[in-house]
Amino acid sequence: MRECGYRKIAKITGKIGALLSQDRLKGYKMALENLGLGANEKYIKYGDYKYESGYKLAKELLTMPEPPDAIFCSNDEMAIGACDAAKELGISIPDELGIMGFDDIELASMVTPKITTVHQPRYEMGKLAARLLIDILKGGVVSKGKYILDTSIIPRESTKNTNFTN
Repeated sequence: MRECGYRKIAKITGKIGALLSQDRLKGYKMALENLGLGANEKYIKYGDYKYESGYKLAKELLTMPEPPDAIFCSNDEMAIGACDAAKELGISIPDELGIMGFDDIELASMVTPKITTVHQPRYEMGKLAARLLIDILKGGVVSKGKYILDTSIIPRESTKNTNFTN
């Protein structure tokens, strides 16, 4: 989101104890560090992957004395809630505030503004999971390591200058 000119990037993540939430938060912090921005703990909020938490937590962030100029949500449903909170507060998306989600759910391309999001290769994830399950059922040994699949950014209307490079 830095490529879009945003400098104060907040994060609405999932439940504090969930591995998925921890991984996405870790990625957010690493990305900010790599861009020389650093993570500001006051801009990190813990939600529950539901619209309502995105809405409520975005309102908290956007009414701070120094609000963020971008919010990265750990899923699209919370990003849609964040967009609605910003619109209710009269904040222009994407000019005053950029919002980005994660998962590329179908609804993300149907709301206004359409949500910029991270696309996950769900088909490939399912294929890999099925292959691993079949290996286990056949008595094979499956590595407990991490399996990393490629993601991509789907630029839409909720961020400005959406010439992202993957």
